[in-house]
Amino acid sequence: MDLGRIAWKPTQLAPLSDEDRVDVWRIRLGEFHPQTKNLLERLAPEEVERANRFVFDHDRRDFVAGRAILRSLLGGYLGVRPAEIVIHGGPRGKPEVLQLTKNKHVIFNVSHSYGLCIMGFRLTRQLGIDVEKLRENVAIHDIAARFLAPEESRWLGELSSDEQTAGFFSIWTKKEALVKAIGEGLHLPLDRFHVHVTTQPFNITGRDGRIWVIRTFTPECGYLAALATEGSEELRVQYFDYRE
Repeated sequence: MDLGRIAWKPTQLAPLSDEDRVDVWRIRLGEFHPQTKNLLERLAPEEVERANRFVFDHDRRDFVAGRAILRSLLGGYLGVRPAEIVIHGGPRGKPEVLQLTKNKHVIFNVSHSYGLCIMGFRLTRQLGIDVEKLRENVAIHDIAARFLAPEESRWLGELSSDEQTAGFFSIWTKKEALVKAIGEGLHLPLDRFHVHVTTQPFNITGRDGRIWVIRTFTPECGYLAALATEGSEELRVQYFDYRE
């Protein structure tokens, strides 16, 4: 099964010049735990309060690193200080940034799993991203029966036992990325639509007629991720490793 392996570039933050470019960033959150005290300075007061409510220190440090780096990247794209970024929930709770760059919004989405964080950025047009650690202790077939479309469940059942974990997360990340891109959350049940499981990348038409392109990629050994964006397969997607 082709899981979409790609090459990651070193940190290189350049302005988003057009709507046909998507930047995807990989962040290993644990690498930034020693910098927690300094990273807190980039957060808004409500984010600091939220960080202090975490029970476990590891989770608190992950949250601080993720939010601080998100603000750093948004600040770089927008040309403002990280602490000045205003992030709020959209109509259905999808996080948005209020600032404009050249009269256009920077759209972003974030996902993390077991210490690995993936962020996506684009001008104006929507995107969604999802990352999952491949785990064997997941009740794949129970989840499939409840949340996957019949076509997806049948395909999953045809895989060998060695392929089913990767196959399940290939479906799951694509569906989650699309739901996050559309921004409908629980208003779009996962079993009401099906994704292509072998075509890479592929287009899907939403209920409102918008075209979404979905692609799967391997951000790191043992993980799987998917990106869903408005538009066509001609989008230029760049993948970066975040370093300070």
